[in-house]
Amino acid sequence: MPVRVTSNTDDLLKSLEEAKKTITRKLEGMVVGFTVDMAEAASGNTPIGNEMDMQPVSEGGNARYRAYYEDRQSYYGLPIEPGFHRGAWEFGMPSFRPIINDVQGMLNDIENEAESRYKLGDTVVIGAEGPGYGMLFPRIQQPTIDDVVAAYKLNIQGYYDRS
Repeated sequence: MPVRVTSNTDDLLKSLEEAKKTITRKLEGMVVGFTVDMAEAASGNTPIGNEMDMQPVSEGGNARYRAYYEDRQSYYGLPIEPGFHRGAWEFGMPSFRPIINDVQGMLNDIENEAESRYKLGDTVVIGAEGPGYGMLFPRIQQPTIDDVVAAYKLNIQGYYDRS
């Protein structure tokens, strides 16, 4: 007597589709978490001016970079205060905007942009645009690369697990 074997592949297919959605969400979340941490590393490795270097001698400062900040304000519309370059990192190709962002606000923007725009397989770009990066880049590049490599080696599974 022949044996008849039947299978309901609908349940299996549904299970596989749910697994695919979960894995995709977790992988995309992993990239978002890694991206935010890398932006934080880049920002943390970006030198920041201080008030004493900007203030005129008549106001108790040493005016070391006062002319730079005045030129920056004239040419780019940036306020005469420190912090622009540290808070100007962006997800995707950067565009210059003459506002000074605090680091946490910048990181929130990067996380929101990455969550809304990144799709599995996309190339991730974190960048910044501004008048001082040409001179700052040599001081930012190597420590940031070191941070990226260390985070990748130590935390990549953690990014996946948290997503």
